[in-house]
Amino acid sequence: MGIFWFALIIQGVISGGFCAYIASQKNKDSSEWFVLGFLFSILAVLALIAIPNENNTDQPDITLRTCPYCAERIKKQAIFCRFCQKDLPVLNHDSETNAVDLQYSENHAITSKHSENNGVSLKEQMRLYNQKKGGNI
Repeated sequence: MGIFWFALIIQGVISGGFCAYIASQKNKDSSEWFVLGFLFSILAVLALIAIPNENNTDQPDITLRTCPYCAERIKKQAIFCRFCQKDLPVLNHDSETNAVDLQYSENHAITSKHSENNGVSLKEQMRLYNQKKGGNI
């Protein structure tokens, strides 16, 4: 009779540990699921597998866009492509018409070593770009 209880306890610990691991992967409380796995074994494992993952609210919602030079997916807020090493135009959203206007950022007032314009500062590039559009910096 002693081997039966020993095997039952070992099975409960293994099941509880498995439930705790799955719960931590699904952002659930692992200690509560350990107890449930210990007491209810395979039923707790099946229940835990059936419930969906909780969304992690610690990470901000990051949207992506495509680099106009190399076509790689990059963060929407990026000002420099990590793949092709080129400065990117900043996306400005017009709230009334939902139109997107590509414009060089004023934060890039330095000469880029990756610029194809060899020594022309980005501020000067912005000025020329905005003149073409009819605006000034």
